[in-house]
Amino acid sequence: MGYYLLPKKRALVYANLKTVFCLKQSPYQLRYLTRQVFSNLTQSFIELLCFAKINSLGFKNFIHLQGKENIFQARRRGKGVILLAVHSGNWELGNIGNGLGGIPYNVVANLQPKMPQLDALLNSFRKMAGANVIARGVAAKEIIKALKRNELVGLVLDQGGKDGVSVNFMGKTATMSSGSVRLALKYGCAICPAWITRQPDHSHVLKFFPAIPLISTGDLEQDIQINMQCVVSHYEKLLLEHPEEYLWFYKVFKYTGDSQIVILDDGHTGHLAQARSTVRELTDLLNKEGKNVKETTITLDFRTSFLSKFYYLYGFLSKFSFSLRNEDCLKYFLTDACYALLMKVKADFVISCGSRLEGVNFILSKSHQAKSVRCLQLNEEYVL
Repeated sequence: MGYYLLPKKRALVYANLKTVFCLKQSPYQLRYLTRQVFSNLTQSFIELLCFAKINSLGFKNFIHLQGKENIFQARRRGKGVILLAVHSGNWELGNIGNGLGGIPYNVVANLQPKMPQLDALLNSFRKMAGANVIARGVAAKEIIKALKRNELVGLVLDQGGKDGVSVNFMGKTATMSSGSVRLALKYGCAICPAWITRQPDHSHVLKFFPAIPLISTGDLEQDIQINMQCVVSHYEKLLLEHPEEYLWFYKVFKYTGDSQIVILDDGHTGHLAQARSTVRELTDLLNKEGKNVKETTITLDFRTSFLSKFYYLYGFLSKFSFSLRNEDCLKYFLTDACYALLMKVKADFVISCGSRLEGVNFILSKSHQAKSVRCLQLNEEYVL
């Protein structure tokens, strides 16, 4: 129901998946994967509502632990252990400190300012699972104290936001939270990646990996960048195996340092020249922001002249219907070669010149969650 009733969220998930898998999967496969993402998140939500029942029946009946010996090994340093996770699978079920041989476990709670009741509910579940909840306001001090007591602290890597460290993630740069690496470099604690995934029988496997060996050269910022990339690469491999379980509902690449510009060419030399002139201005602006710009020009080749005109109408109607904003429909209008080429790019900006390509520009920009720039001729002057 969420897939069909929340078109904006559906479009965001699809665009994120398109960024990662545009070279490997067709629009049909990406839509199927998008539905799986909705399905997994819904199932995680239902499991969360059943948290009390799961607790009473015993976590061991629903969650199977692997690699506990890696946690015990990491604790021998005596400087605490950071259990690092990403928003994948049912990460809330991963807060099962009581399943780790009685080792004190701390989790930092992300506040939900608009939904305080949800905060209270989630914290009650976390405490029920044996975790000590650390509030955001005093997180830094409490985390350091817990590590000095050689306890476990759960932190997340993704959703770094504007202040995160930019790393290569899934073929594009994204920002990740560097708190875990900074703490490990400063206090010598171990970072053990944790990963929870759903099984065919609807149980879960929670796996703890060996502590990641960190590089320390004395140059703090360089060390943070190198180690962050190492940690992200570890999760990248896992996410590629289970992309349907990741939380693709936020703008993963919002603060990326890369921008892909796609120019749509209708075969008219003047239109293409005007579009490229616009691209040059846009590239200058993006370069000033520190962006790495890539440019791809695709000549649209419609199957027939009639389909070209009919698609103009289709594009107009798609402005009023979310169900029509589907880039897969292009295969019925474009030649096979042109369609295949167009589906292998994920645009951040779609630029075209002329009314003939306006509908294609609109649908592509909506499917890709990209910025749309259309140059139209009015009274012998081009306007943006």
